[in-house]
Amino acid sequence: MTSWPMSCAACGCTGHGSDKYDNIRIGLASRLDTIQAAILIEKLKIFPDEIDARDRVARRYAQGLADVAITPTVPAGSTSIWAQYTLRLPGGRRDALAASLKSGRHSDRDLLSDPVAPPAGLQAISGR
Repeated sequence: MTSWPMSCAACGCTGHGSDKYDNIRIGLASRLDTIQAAILIEKLKIFPDEIDARDRVARRYAQGLADVAITPTVPAGSTSIWAQYTLRLPGGRRDALAASLKSGRHSDRDLLSDPVAPPAGLQAISGR
C-alpha cells in the first residue's frame, strides 16, 4: 500500500518541487461552501477601506523601520494589499536578527522566510 504523501505526489497533488518554495505545478486551492461565500461577499463591500487601513499601517512601519531595515515600496500608480510586509536587512544582519528572535518570546514561530526562494516567474513549471 502507498503512503498518503506518496500517493498525493504520484497523482500530482502537491505542486512542490525540491522544497516548499519550489512550485512546479500551477493549480488552485479553492473550496468554498455557501456560508464562506456569503461572508466573503459582505467583506468585499469593505475591502477598499481595509486596503486603505493596511496602507496606513505599512507607511507607519516604513517610517519607524527606515533606519534599521530596507522596507518595501509600491511603484507609483500601483496598490499593494500588504498580504505580507517583507523587510530586508543590509550588511548580513539577518542571521543576528534570526538568532535574537529564536531566543526570545517568538521562538516557537517561523518569523523569517527562506532567503533563497526564487520568484515564482523564474521557477520551472511542469506542463509549460
